[in-house]
Amino acid sequence: MPPPRPSSKGVTFAFVCVDKGPARAAIFDLLTGMGIPFVDVGMGLNRKQGPLAGTLRATYFSVENAGEVRAMNLAETVDDPTTPTGRTSRSQN
Repeated sequence: MPPPRPSSKGVTFAFVCVDKGPARAAIFDLLTGMGIPFVDVGMGLNRKQGPLAGTLRATYFSVENAGEVRAMNLAETVDDPTTPTGRTSRSQN
């Protein structure tokens, strides 16, 4: 028996901050399927012999343009199997 689907009753907006690509993809699918706008945020840090470098991402997915924004691939939705921690490849750059 599949798990019960979450109720969207009362949900008008969501804030997404997830490390794993497949989980992020599932959340994106759920929210866009329910017609709930959301913001996805992420951070990638890197240190290669020297100072710490990084990037921050904040992406708004409106009900009207969620598909277009998702097609831009601004956030990884699959994990990179070549990284030792299984993190998304974008978080390693």
